[in-house]
Amino acid sequence: ADAGWHSGIVGIAASRLVETYHRPALLIAIDENAREGRCSARSVPGLNLFETLSKFSDYFVQFGGHALAAGFTFSLDKISFADLRRKLLNHINTVLDSNDLKPEIKLDMDIETDDLTSAFINELDRLAPYGEANPYPLFGIPNMALRSCAPIGQKKNHLRIMLSDNKSNVVEAVWWQRDNLDISVSESVDVAFVPTINNFRDRETVQLVLKDIRRVADRNSDKVFSSSCVIPDEELFGEEELRFDKPDCAINWVDHRQETGLKRDFLEYLKSLGDKVSVFAESMRAKEILGNLSFLLPCIVDRENVKKSDCLVLLDIPTDDVTFMKVIKQVAPQEVHLFGIMNDHDPVNLIKKISGMLKYAYKEKDGVIAPAKVAATLGISEDLLLACVELLDSAGVLEILEITGESINFEFKGSVNLTSIQELDEYDNFLNVLNEFESYKKEYKTRDIELVKQTINNCCVLTEA
Repeated sequence: ADAGWHSGIVGIAASRLVETYHRPALLIAIDENAREGRCSARSVPGLNLFETLSKFSDYFVQFGGHALAAGFTFSLDKISFADLRRKLLNHINTVLDSNDLKPEIKLDMDIETDDLTSAFINELDRLAPYGEANPYPLFGIPNMALRSCAPIGQKKNHLRIMLSDNKSNVVEAVWWQRDNLDISVSESVDVAFVPTINNFRDRETVQLVLKDIRRVADRNSDKVFSSSCVIPDEELFGEEELRFDKPDCAINWVDHRQETGLKRDFLEYLKSLGDKVSVFAESMRAKEILGNLSFLLPCIVDRENVKKSDCLVLLDIPTDDVTFMKVIKQVAPQEVHLFGIMNDHDPVNLIKKISGMLKYAYKEKDGVIAPAKVAATLGISEDLLLACVELLDSAGVLEILEITGESINFEFKGSVNLTSIQELDEYDNFLNVLNEFESYKKEYKTRDIELVKQTINNCCVLTEA
């Protein structure tokens, strides 16, 4: 736990710790002013986080999640961090044994290099959106020869690996957030990976995103793979195992997601409610729609500016489950009208927009931004904003001086060179976060309304922090 950690990155950090050490990780961002701690937790298959947290729910302001990812908020006035840590560790140590801490990857199936075609990957993409309930298939190829391995990226913290099979077919692979490999060139290895299509300078190639590598000689040893099992980066508070400290309340949900616009009779209804309406709108598209509806302009809210209202209109879908829940909690509506306007982001234009905002902030705000506020203004997740800031830092456009729980302090160096920035490995990470963000929105656009209600209604009444 630390007071300097930003609550938006502890989930990512917890995932990295689990990937590295194959141990459950609970990271807590402490807010001394609010006298609360906010935890993001990731686990290994031997420890069900939701069941674990359920045993300590009396200490939490709110909590939720599922077996492998969870989160909670607690009041420092109710229990100290030291006492909570002791209680959690004592319980976890009674549940886990040494076998649970041995890393393991479960492949969906082994394939051959001949299967790695663009058509095959495009077929897999038709099964999207992927997530906890529908994980992306994990494939393996045995008996590959390691031909080369070299660090890449400005910080040399990723690997580019060339592999070949017994037919001399050569395949390129990347391993993100891995800066070394203790396997010699020419050794035979088994690989676990997700296949992707890499578009670079108008040339399309198949590329493997490695999840692990194992020497063929290690197959019969206790060493299942050379590093950790992969913990999904799903959002906290999953759909099926969600619970908070108070029972859910009755909200009337009205599904407008198949409608192409705001109908006249619905607008008349909203007009009759006066100031009892809140319209959640963060995207440019949503704000454009409301621009011609002057009576609704005072009703616009975003995640940083929410008011209690009887009626909540969700023109935009909030950026993640946690934000979704907070909006519902703070508005405390009797009825919710769900639209979910789609607003796809072009990655290049988004980088330009964020770079321009940061350049302005450097000149006018002394190089300090509040990421939560900037993300709300752009209608994107904080994770996506942070991925772009990290990309711009790697590209030399800016230098990050400090990241705290509330702000990012930086120095702006120069303009974006879009040609060179797309060659960086951090650009691929930015694209991955962007794709996850847009997949979340698309999934909520088509998710059964009863499942939406099940996910969100459980948190409509929460104890105030």
